Amino acid sequence: MSRPRVLIDVERIRQPNSGLGQVALHLVNQYLREPPDDFDPVFLIPEDKLDFLRGRFQYEVPSWRRRYARSLAPEYNLWHMLHQDASYLPGPRTPYLLTINDLNFLFEKGPAKARKRLRKVQRLVDGASAITVISRFTESVVREHLDVGDTPIHVVYIGLGSDPTTPGERPDFVPDGPFLFNVGVVRRKKNQLVLIDFLAETEDIKLVIAGNTKDDYAGQILDRVAALGLGDRVIMPGEISEEHKSWLFQNCEAFVFPSLHEGFGLPVAEAMSHGKPTFSSTRSSLPEVGGDDVFYWDDFDASAMASVYRDGMEAFRNEPGLSDRLVARAATFSWANCAKRYAELYRQLWRS
Repeated sequence: MSRPRVLIDVERIRQPNSGLGQVALHLVNQYLREPPDDFDPVFLIPEDKLDFLRGRFQYEVPSWRRRYARSLAPEYNLWHMLHQDASYLPGPRTPYLLTINDLNFLFEKGPAKARKRLRKVQRLVDGASAITVISRFTESVVREHLDVGDTPIHVVYIGLGSDPTTPGERPDFVPDGPFLFNVGVVRRKKNQLVLIDFLAETEDIKLVIAGNTKDDYAGQILDRVAALGLGDRVIMPGEISEEHKSWLFQNCEAFVFPSLHEGFGLPVAEAMSHGKPTFSSTRSSLPEVGGDDVFYWDDFDASAMASVYRDGMEAFRNEPGLSDRLVARAATFSWANCAKRYAELYRQLWRS
């Protein structure tokens, strides 16, 4: 008897620097490290990315047939849609597992655009055999805004995007002396602007904000930097390499992340994996990821943020075990655990 075939949509691996691209990349690599012994993964993957599979797995290349004539495309025992904005869908006889990473568009888009996207996600929910989400917070948002009916929802945490033991490479833009670190696309939802007034309340420390700066929000940050005369203390290098990111995590004084909307909050987990004092907002999924040993801002007033920072740094210096606890918690977010949980769900669904 042939083994069950599970199509896993990793099409977003074409954008390896994006969040969804990272998920696709790390999941493929996890299956390469530990291939399943009772089913055959088949990856929906762009042709120019087939080198990731190294000839070890079956694949399907995205095509016009898959997009526009699905009834003519191959069928599978199960299809895993890794995110809610998939460009390709299974055929009419293939059941599917839908992963919803977040519904952040509800807070980022205008009402008309948000409703349109929500209707699209609802159609996917209506046909899903099961749903996974990447945090309990995301589950609560899904249940509030979508009609899931009796469709089961499972929380499956994603893994860390980088290995904290990997040697980093010092970038040329790093300032002399101690610095704080923030990483993530520079957009309003990430709330980096509040870090500028906060920085003005501190002394003798600089700030590196790394990430794509194409959004107009980056200009607002630079305007505020100029208005406060902090041009020599704020560095915004744009997107950075994994080697530079590793070095910045390893050498920063602390990681600061006042984000407003996160489906998971991977940068917080990455900072924890390096045992660094981590300061986060209390919004969305971040307390779920950070747990009890991250320091939280629930007020973005600059003086209040500075007070939390000073108290947190003092607590971190006076409690040697705190760094180890952060590392231990971060280790629970692994791609091995993620792939294992997905495999359990695949077995349940193709047998049902």
